[in-house]
Amino acid sequence: MGSTIRTKVINGQEYLYEITYYYDPVTKRTRQRSRYLGKSIDGKPVRVRDAARTPRSTFAYGDYLPLLAVIDALRLDALLSEHFPQAEAQMLLTLALNRVFSPLPLSQIEAWWEGTLLAHLCPDISLSPGTLSYLLESIGSSDLPLNFCRSFTRSQDSGGALLYALTLPSSWTDSISLFERNYNPDSPEMQQISLSLTVHRARGIPLWYEVYPGSIADVSALSHTIMALAGTGIQETALVMDRGFLSVANLDALLASPYEFVLPPTTTMKAMKQAYAALQATVGHPDNLYLYEGKALFVQETKLVVGDHSIAGFAYYSPSWEQQERESFYRQLHERMERLKEADLRPWMNPAEVAASVTGSYARYIAWMVDGDRFTVRTRPKAIAARVNRMGLTILLYRGDFTWESCLDLYREKDLVEKSFDILKGEIGLMPPYQESREMVKGMLFVVFLALIIRMAFRAKVHDTGLQKQYPVDHILLELSKLRMVELANGSLMITEVTEKQREILDALGIDPQEFVVRLGERKPVA
Repeated sequence: MGSTIRTKVINGQEYLYEITYYYDPVTKRTRQRSRYLGKSIDGKPVRVRDAARTPRSTFAYGDYLPLLAVIDALRLDALLSEHFPQAEAQMLLTLALNRVFSPLPLSQIEAWWEGTLLAHLCPDISLSPGTLSYLLESIGSSDLPLNFCRSFTRSQDSGGALLYALTLPSSWTDSISLFERNYNPDSPEMQQISLSLTVHRARGIPLWYEVYPGSIADVSALSHTIMALAGTGIQETALVMDRGFLSVANLDALLASPYEFVLPPTTTMKAMKQAYAALQATVGHPDNLYLYEGKALFVQETKLVVGDHSIAGFAYYSPSWEQQERESFYRQLHERMERLKEADLRPWMNPAEVAASVTGSYARYIAWMVDGDRFTVRTRPKAIAARVNRMGLTILLYRGDFTWESCLDLYREKDLVEKSFDILKGEIGLMPPYQESREMVKGMLFVVFLALIIRMAFRAKVHDTGLQKQYPVDHILLELSKLRMVELANGSLMITEVTEKQREILDALGIDPQEFVVRLGERKPVA
């Protein structure tokens, strides 16, 4: 018999029902069935319960849990709030987390933030490009980063530290005084800045950093760093440096300091060339054979005279290192030669400059001549032989109570920082800075330092729990990224189903996946 829609008013609210008429053979009368359609919203039926269960939005959640746990454990929010207003502290942590997850230009930070848990935890901060630029510039023109480093260092357990010196990515800019001409074999026309990074020896997290124009290998920069470290109260510090640091002046400064150190000598030193020549004949003796991480390693004690100093050291020779070095060297040599052959010389070009820009640090191994508008190229066998003969052989000089193994372990811990700077340049995304001022660069370096603390502390936590045996660190964040928070139409919150893998990871890290549902539920209804 058909149906019709009827509106009923209950407690002042309109509800819609579908009325269907039918014939009842028992009573022989027309009767009706009533079916509830929903609340009348703009004349259309909407079921209140269904509307409440309809997602209004979803946002990134699971992968933020372990990093927010790290921030809480290190009290980064509280320590930043000692030096910055609370809103600025939250902005800095937001920028740092962006550097960990998906590095973006300042103009895109706000759009990223809106799709994450962070927007619900700190809904009142401003992340407009102008606000962020002003914040970074004000930080870069102040002593706030140094003051924070002091507070952060004091907040950590006492223990030894490692001091590393590293070179930051090159920049094309000539207008920022932090950047100076420096030797960069791959991009000699670009500029660099350097910094020292102090890492907690036991926990593997950064404590302190300082920026230097040009090269920290200058003795005055090294002396300044040593004095700055002494002022922090850090004890049992070991300085771990690259071969560029070994000079008579720097060695005088090192030996006058109270710190242990480990560093390789530069291969250009006459004493070093003589030491290599002597060790090549003796280090591979079977009596010098050890196992290191399951692989054959030959170790021999040695001494090297630099100026008036005789420094103890260990010589290490590894057949596997030699093979890796040979493969890398010959591959790079071939690539540079082919690029030079393909270079198209124009009349206005200086051939020597073109060749230098292409060959870089491999220039000593490549001879070239100009034939018309092309290069003819050949190798320099004697130079190549001298380089190849040293492959697989490393010398580490040291001061301190080191065995051959502890000395090598300490130097290899440098890999931790180098990998961290790979993170800084890649994963965290410190690309060549195009900011317009010195202050902006320094402000961004502080953000990157915070990101480095968070990322390295997370890695240390993963290793402490043994999770890395089952899941690579990046895989952990990827797996947790599938866990999302859902905001329903009535404002209530819920999370998607926690998988078995996610539960295993979160349990190992000691994290409750419902934590922020509960925390945010204090402000919103919880599903």
